[in-house]
Amino acid sequence: MATARLLTRQDWLALAPTFGDHNFEQSLTYAEAAAARVGAVSRLIAVEDDDQVLAIANVRVKAVPGLGRGIAWIPSGPLTLRRDRPAPDADQLAEILGVLNRKIAGEMGHILRLRLPGQAPFPLEVVQAAMAGAGFRATIKARDYHSAVVDLTRTEAELMAALHAKWRSNLRHALKVGISTDTGDTPELRRRFLQLYAQLRQDKGFQVDIPPEFYFGLTQSDLKLEILIVHKDGADLGASVIAQVGDSAVYAFAATPDVGRDLRAGYFLTWESIGRARAMGARQLDLGGIDPGGENATVARFKVRINAAPFATQAYEASGGGPVARLILGLEALHRRVIVRKGH
Repeated sequence: MATARLLTRQDWLALAPTFGDHNFEQSLTYAEAAAARVGAVSRLIAVEDDDQVLAIANVRVKAVPGLGRGIAWIPSGPLTLRRDRPAPDADQLAEILGVLNRKIAGEMGHILRLRLPGQAPFPLEVVQAAMAGAGFRATIKARDYHSAVVDLTRTEAELMAALHAKWRSNLRHALKVGISTDTGDTPELRRRFLQLYAQLRQDKGFQVDIPPEFYFGLTQSDLKLEILIVHKDGADLGASVIAQVGDSAVYAFAATPDVGRDLRAGYFLTWESIGRARAMGARQLDLGGIDPGGENATVARFKVRINAAPFATQAYEASGGGPVARLILGLEALHRRVIVRKGH
C-alpha cells in the first residue's frame, strides 16, 4: 500500500529531475519564494510504494495562527510522470491522490487544494474519475489554468509550417526587416526589459499579480531565466522572459509596446523565444496562459494562432471535514470579503 513521507530539500533536488512533468511552479526555487510571499511555508512530500517513489509534491501551507492548520495548495502538482515508468492510469492516479488526501487533509488537518500539471497527459475523464475516487471535488476557491503548449521536439520547419497562415506571414515580414536579438540574464537586460514592461503597463493600464521583479529575485540553480530583447537601429522594440525547469519552459512575460508594431516585432520576439526555449533544453513551452473570453482577446488570438496544443487544468479540493475544517473555510471566506471591501 502506498504511503507518504516528508522529504528534505536535498531529497527533492535529487528526485525532481527524474519526473518529466517537473515545472516551474513545482521547482524548489519558485515554490519557496511563492510560499514566503503570502506568509506560507513549503512542505515537500513523496508518495511511495515498496520504496518506489510514485509521485512528489511541493505543498504550500498557510496555517491559521494559533491553530496550526489551514490551507494546503499544490499548484501544478503532484508530479507523477517518472521518466523510467509509464504514466499512471486512472486507478494509479487515484491512489497517489488518495495518499496525499489522507496525509495532508486527514493526518495534518489542512484543507487540501491542487491543480495537476498542464504537462500531464491525462484525459479529462481520467482526471475526474481519479479525483472522485480519491475524495476530491472541483472547487472555484483556487484558480484553474488555461494555456497551450508548443512541442519543442518538432523541427523549426515543422513549427513554422504549423503556424496560422496570417501569423506566419507577419513573422516572415519581421524576419526581413533586420531586427536583432540580445539574450541572457544580466542586470542590463533586466533593466531594459523592465523599462519596456513599465511602458507597456502604462499604455495598456493592466495589473499583474506577480511582477517580473519577483522572478528576477530567484537565484537558485533548479530554475533558469532567460531574457530576450529585440531591437533595431538602437531602439528596443520588445522583450520577453522565459522560465525553464527540466523539460518545461514557460513564456512568463512579454512586453511589446506599440513602437514595434509596424515591424511585427511581437511575432519576431515570440518566434525567437520559442527557439531560445529549445536551445535551453526544454521539450515544451507553455505560452503563459490563454483566456479567449477575457478582456484581452487579441493576445489570446495571437497565442492560439501559434497552433500550440491547448490544455485546461481544474482546481480540486479535499478536507477531513469536522469543525476545524469548517472554521478554516469560514475564516477564509471572511478574509476574502475583507479583501474585496478594501479593493473597493
